[in-house]
Amino acid sequence: MNVDANGQKLHFDPSKAPNKEEQQKFWQYAIQFNSPFRARVNRYGEVIEVSRLEKMIDKMNSLQPQPQTINPAEKAKLSRDLADGIIRPFTQLIFRELPKKSVSKDYMGEEISIPNSSFLKQIMRRNSK
Repeated sequence: MNVDANGQKLHFDPSKAPNKEEQQKFWQYAIQFNSPFRARVNRYGEVIEVSRLEKMIDKMNSLQPQPQTINPAEKAKLSRDLADGIIRPFTQLIFRELPKKSVSKDYMGEEISIPNSSFLKQIMRRNSK
């Protein structure tokens, strides 16, 4: 991944064994690398469910300075938050949502916005202290 943010160029390649500091900096991408998950898409191209995120949650916890034990209820909540805040929006970018009504031949679709995942950022900040 290459990023140019405010004139600062950043590079992250998870296949080249990045150090823990880089992984913490790009945790949203690091947890997705080699972590399969399941996504269900309806006939209109809408991602309706994302599941099997346990491996990503374990990776996210391992990136913490002091990994914690997570009980099943917390893991389920993290899974929902991760699915709704990061994985579903990224997966939705792969599939074009089709309208449910008839459209013209040159229909271009609508812009897809990625929701802010501030809740997960707060979790990462709180747990890194």
